[in-house]
Amino acid sequence: MPGARGIERFRWTIPPGARRMNMAVHGKARLWIDGRQVACPDDRVTLPAGIHGPRQALLEVETASPARSAAAFRQPITYECGKGRIALGDWRDQGLTEWSGGVAYECVIPGPANPGASRVLDLGKVRGTAEMFVNGASAGIRFTWPYRYEIGDSLVAGENHLRIEVFNTLAPLFDAISASDMIHEGQQSSGMFGPVRLLGRTREQTYGQYRPYSAAAATSAWMFSGAVPGGMAQPALRMNRPPGFH
Repeated sequence: MPGARGIERFRWTIPPGARRMNMAVHGKARLWIDGRQVACPDDRVTLPAGIHGPRQALLEVETASPARSAAAFRQPITYECGKGRIALGDWRDQGLTEWSGGVAYECVIPGPANPGASRVLDLGKVRGTAEMFVNGASAGIRFTWPYRYEIGDSLVAGENHLRIEVFNTLAPLFDAISASDMIHEGQQSSGMFGPVRLLGRTREQTYGQYRPYSAAAATSAWMFSGAVPGGMAQPALRMNRPPGFH
């Protein structure tokens, strides 16, 4: 019935490191992030502070027909992202389903007992192009398997900072904004899957498990350091499809 009011509910995954969310809807909105209600007095929502991984959002919109289901949104949701936690695996599982661009992974590892010895960092499976930085210096770009980098000469005593920038293709974006039979199964998959291994002649260490981050010690946590398309340090992540309707 035209004009009849009702409650529309939506659930979706917020990407790592999201600090603010731009969310324009038709009607009064109530928002929960991981079960905690968050104030949304206007279209620009400040999310709970901290270094977060993906979070679950639940939105209720009190609206009137015909602004039902996806029509409850006046425009796509966008995010402003900073640092967060990210697990190895598919971006689609971490709130980045329709993201075409880059993601920076960061990690700190201890220096070797014998600096200068051969050390190869193997990223394992990667869906995309990867550039490795060791202590701020590029160690090279790989666009196909094997994603391996000789980094022994770049490691120093103490802590070493690794940054891996992974760029995917336009397939996730095109799949979201236009119906096309040119996007095939598997092309939407993006990210660094691992296992990430530091290989030496006598030992092997594995990095990349998803644990709480500690900068004070050798760590195996990967940090999401924001999206990095086209040189923009902290762009908005655009969600082109409406969130899942429930």
